[in-house]
Amino acid sequence: MKKNLITSSGALIAGALIGCSATQPPTTATTTDAPKKEEEALPLAPQEHRATAAENFKTIEAHGQFVAPLPTAVTSFGIASHGPAVYVLGGYHGVPHAYSREGQSQTVWKLDTSKEEPWEKVGELTTGLQGLAAVALDSQICQVGGVHAHNQAGEKMDMRSVSTFRCLELETGTWHERPDLPQARSSIDAASYDGKVYVAGGWSLNGTPGAAKWAESVLVFDSHESQPQWQEIPTPFQVRAAGVVATASHLVVAGGMTSEGRPTGAVHILDLASQEWSTGPDFPGDAFGLALAAQGDSVIASGRDGMIRRWSVGQEKWQEIRPLAFGRFFHQLAVVEDKVLAVGGIGGMHTRGRTKPVELLPLTSKGTTFGELVVENPSDAKNRQGFIWRGEEAYVFGGNNSLGQHDFAAENFEKAGFIYDFATLKFRRGPDYPAKRQSMVTGSTKSGGIALGGFGMSADPALTQAMTQTDVMAYDWDDEKWERQSELPLGRTQFGLVQTEDEDWILGGLNYNPAKPGMKAFDHRLDILNAPGQLETPFKGSGLNLPGPRRAYAATLYDGKYYIVGGMKEGFALVENCLTFDIAEKKFADLPCPNESRLSGELIALNDKLYLIGGSVRTENGMEENRKIAVFDPSSKTWSELDFEIPMSVRHLRAFRFGSQIALFSTHRDDGKLSFSILNPGESI
Repeated sequence: MKKNLITSSGALIAGALIGCSATQPPTTATTTDAPKKEEEALPLAPQEHRATAAENFKTIEAHGQFVAPLPTAVTSFGIASHGPAVYVLGGYHGVPHAYSREGQSQTVWKLDTSKEEPWEKVGELTTGLQGLAAVALDSQICQVGGVHAHNQAGEKMDMRSVSTFRCLELETGTWHERPDLPQARSSIDAASYDGKVYVAGGWSLNGTPGAAKWAESVLVFDSHESQPQWQEIPTPFQVRAAGVVATASHLVVAGGMTSEGRPTGAVHILDLASQEWSTGPDFPGDAFGLALAAQGDSVIASGRDGMIRRWSVGQEKWQEIRPLAFGRFFHQLAVVEDKVLAVGGIGGMHTRGRTKPVELLPLTSKGTTFGELVVENPSDAKNRQGFIWRGEEAYVFGGNNSLGQHDFAAENFEKAGFIYDFATLKFRRGPDYPAKRQSMVTGSTKSGGIALGGFGMSADPALTQAMTQTDVMAYDWDDEKWERQSELPLGRTQFGLVQTEDEDWILGGLNYNPAKPGMKAFDHRLDILNAPGQLETPFKGSGLNLPGPRRAYAATLYDGKYYIVGGMKEGFALVENCLTFDIAEKKFADLPCPNESRLSGELIALNDKLYLIGGSVRTENGMEENRKIAVFDPSSKTWSELDFEIPMSVRHLRAFRFGSQIALFSTHRDDGKLSFSILNPGESI
C-alpha cells in the first residue's frame, strides 16, 4: 500500500521544498520407501543476501495505455501540448529533498502521441530549472519562471527563483526572449488560452524557504497587444504547487499548499470578464502537487490517489473518470484530443525514485483499458515463482528456469530473489529464498508475507526426485529476511490460501511423493487446515474436508465467502463444479460455473464483480491457454464475458488486485523478458 502523506506542515515544507499459479507435477515415480517426516524437515540452506543498489531496466517496451517512458523521470516540470505533440521542460531528477543543480534538467523533450516513437530531445533551457511552468503560445512552447539550484550536491541548498519568460519556436528551434515576470516565481503553474498566458500561485525564493515571498496575484500576458506586458490581478489566497487551467471565460486554480504550510483542496475561480473571484467544490483527493489540464470548458485533474477526475465551473461535485495505473503528484497532465496523458511525478514522500511510466488514457469512465510494460528479466526463473507485493514493488523469488511443463531436475529450481519497482522501473537483488523451490503459495502479513509448501528437491540427498514441501516461511519486508515459522503436516502445493483477520485457511492441493508407486504418488488432499492469523501457531486440521479433490484452481475471498472455480482432480481431469466456502458458517455451497472449466486461472474480486483471468482450457488439440475474461456477478449469480481478450500469453500468469484495477505479471517468455500489465475492466470504478 502507498504510505500516508506526511501531514506536518514543517515536514512538508522542508521535504517538498520545490515541488515536489500453479503447476502440474511429474507423472513419473519411484518405488523407494516414503521419506520420514524428520527427513522432510531438514534445515533449509542458509540465506544469502546483501542489500544492493537499485538498477534501471535497460530496455523498456510500452504497449496499450503505456506509451514511451520519459528518458529521465522528473518532478516539478513544465508541460505544454501543440496538436498531438506534448513537450516537457526542465524538472528535477536528483535525490528527493536534497536539491542541487546536478539534479535539475535543462532538456526540452517532445513526444508525438500520434506515433509509436520515443521521446525526442528538441531543445535546452539556459539553465536547469524546476518548479517552472510551460505553455503553448501560437507556434511556440514557452518556459515561465522556475527555480535554479546554485549549490552543488552536498553543499548547503541555495535555491533562487527566476523571472524568465522565453519561447521556443517549434519550426526553427530558436528561442525568443519575452518580457520577464514582474517578480521571480517558482512552484507555479500556468495556462494559455486564445493568445493569453495566465500564471498563478508560487513563491519567490532567494536562498532558503524561510525567507520566501508568496505570490499575491495572477499574472496575465496578452500576446495580441502591440507591446505586451504582464498585468496583475490580486488573489484572495496564497498558494503554491497548485494546478491552473484557463477556459474561454474562467481561470481555475486548484489544490496546492497554503502559505500557512497546509495542503489544500480549495478550488478558486476567476471570472475573466468581471475579474471577480469565487470558489468551487474542493478537490476530493490529495491535492498537494495537483495536476490540471483543460478539455474544452472542463477541468481534468489527478492527484496522488491516481484517480482522474472531471469538473466544470457551476457543477456541484467532481466526477471520477478512471484511475491511472500509478498514483502520483508533482506530475503533469496534457489533454490530447479525447485522451489524457500523465507524465512524471512521484508516488509519495519516498526516495526510491520518480514515476517513470507515461500513461495515455481515454477520458471516459466506461470501456476496458490495458497497458503493458516489457523489460528484461534479471532473474533466471521463467515461471512458478513466489510473489509478495507491497505498494508499487514486488518481491519475486524462487521458481523454475525452464519453459518446459515438467522440467523438474535439481538444476531447474531457483532460489534467487529480486525486488521490482514498477513505478520507477528499477530492480535490485532481494534475499534468496532459503531453498530452491517453485510453486509456493504466498500471502501477506503485517510485516511482509508468507510462503507455504511448494515443490522442489528433498533436503535428503538420497532422494533424487522433486516432491512437495512442508515449509511455512515468514518474510519481513523491512529487514528483508526469511524465518521458518513451522511446517505443514504434509507436503502440499497447488492449494488455496484464505486469509482473514482471525484465521488463515488452506484448502485442497496436492501432496506429491515420488517414493510412492504410480498414481499413488498423487495424493489430493481433502483435509482443510487452519491457523490463527499471522501464523501464531502451526497449521492444523480443522475437522473440515473439501467436498472433492481439487488443485490448481482459481479462488478469491469476497464478502466472507471463498469462491472456488475450476482446477484439476484425480487422473488429471478438470474439475467441472464450482463452490463457495462460507468462512463464518464453515459450510460449502454450489456455485454456477463459467462456460469452460479452467486450470490454473486467477480469480480477482474487484468492484463487486469477480474476474476469472488466465489459465488453460481443454480443447480437441489438448490444453490451450484462454485469454478471455469471464465475469461473475455475485448479486445475480450469473457469468458473462468481457468484450476483451488479453493481448499477451497468459501461461503461468499471475494476477492480483492493484488499487482499483488488476495487475498481471509474467516471466513465462522465450525472450528472457518480464511483463507487467494493468487491466481496467471499465465496467465501474
